[in-house]
Amino acid sequence: MDILLGPLHFLMDVAPENRVTGVFLCIAFVVCVGAFALRRNLATTILLIIAIGGWLLVGLLGSGIGC
Repeated sequence: MDILLGPLHFLMDVAPENRVTGVFLCIAFVVCVGAFALRRNLATTILLIIAIGGWLLVGLLGSGIGC
């Protein structure tokens, strides 16, 4: 279940460069989800699916390296 945290793993890390990376990733993923919330069409649906996959991939990476 740790992969559901996504880039929040990086925000909880002690290294400042990981925290900055986590902030940028969170902003990027939230913008993608917000685009779908504002305008539902094929492009934003594909963007949402990619963002959810990216969130889970980053969560897998974060839990794998022990952030």
